[in-house]
Amino acid sequence: MKTQVESETNLKVGGYIINPTTKIPRDILIAFETATKELIGANYKPLILVGTQLVHGTNCKFIALKTIMNRSQLKSLVEIVIHVPLPTEKEKPVVMSDSIKELMTEYEDIDGGWSIVGSTCSYPQRVASALPLFARAGYTPLICAAQQVVAGMNFMIYCSNVDILNPNKRGLVSITIYQNLKGELFINRIENLL
Repeated sequence: MKTQVESETNLKVGGYIINPTTKIPRDILIAFETATKELIGANYKPLILVGTQLVHGTNCKFIALKTIMNRSQLKSLVEIVIHVPLPTEKEKPVVMSDSIKELMTEYEDIDGGWSIVGSTCSYPQRVASALPLFARAGYTPLICAAQQVVAGMNFMIYCSNVDILNPNKRGLVSITIYQNLKGELFINRIENLL
């Protein structure tokens, strides 16, 4: 049974508090850089801070761009969780074990493969014209994650969303938009990520 505070604020013990913007606080950005520089074979660039989880310290969940450091420079969008210890502890921030989850890998050399865009401030013109409609439905675009050439174009947009019936309830979704050859836009899929 939920307490009154949990019901009103959508908080749950161990749950993530969703970040509704694309801004990453400086201290969390430094923690991300400290933790990921220890990883060998790939570079990681934070794109959005999905949310934070209060534990013994703070877990910070990100969507990041992973670049494999070899000749091909293979890129992927990944979900990654960084644990930031309490300020009183002498430990450094670390990547949580088994927390790196591949969301999408770029295959530019394959027809129909997705290309990672990873832009938090720039959207293709037709998609940008539809963004106000997203807001009315409770979705706030955070990042144009990827695009795919088909008979037209597919665009993958990550959005924070607010439950219209419970404005304190937030989540993260992936919305795939199809633009046909006439320039018309259609929502293909909405997938809950968190």
